[in-house]
Amino acid sequence: MRWQEFLKKKKRYATAWDSLKAEFTDDKMRRFLKDAYLVVTHKHYQMPFSLNDLVPIAIEYPEFIVKDEHSNCLLTLAAEFRGVKDRNQIRANEIISKLHKIDCGDVNIGEIRAEIRFPTVAMEKIQRIKQSRYVDHELTDMSKVSIRVILKH
Repeated sequence: MRWQEFLKKKKRYATAWDSLKAEFTDDKMRRFLKDAYLVVTHKHYQMPFSLNDLVPIAIEYPEFIVKDEHSNCLLTLAAEFRGVKDRNQIRANEIISKLHKIDCGDVNIGEIRAEIRFPTVAMEKIQRIKQSRYVDHELTDMSKVSIRVILKH
């Protein structure tokens, strides 16, 4: 998906997350969900949901970016940055400047999902959350042995 599609999909996930949290009115569930948070996943990789800037994603989570003609320059510069950031700050700053000048519009991001991470393994509460209409019941293992919860978008 293109960069703008990625951002739109994340907004839909954020809306689903807010709606899911609002669904629960009892204090224990609200406190539990207050400490839970979202991550973005792609295959077996994950990154913070809060990342909305392609440059740090390219540097820290390049696995999320589809390697093609649109991302070649971005990924090459990001790899160069990782190689010099600790030993040549001047060069690292030059690379960051170049990275921010790249047109992100045609860069493709791999297929993503939003998953909930919980502060503790409270299976009864997690099972209640899994029943929410904002949870993807096809992708989420609904059994009691799994704590993985994937949102609908």
